Amino acid sequence: MKYYAGRENLSAEPTEGGYILKGVLASVSNLGENHWFGLIAGVNENKRNMGVI
Repeated sequence: MKYYAGRENLSAEPTEGGYILKGVLASVSNLGENHWFGLIAGVNENKRNMGVI
């Protein structure tokens, strides 16, 4: 995954209703209408969240 290779740098800040994501997705090449992509965001040093958008 690009997150572990250092190509994506996302952080996830916990909120009451979920998370706020911050960072850069530099290598996403399949963005388009009705497309999906996966991501990993670091919450802290010991926790990461994976999601599909």
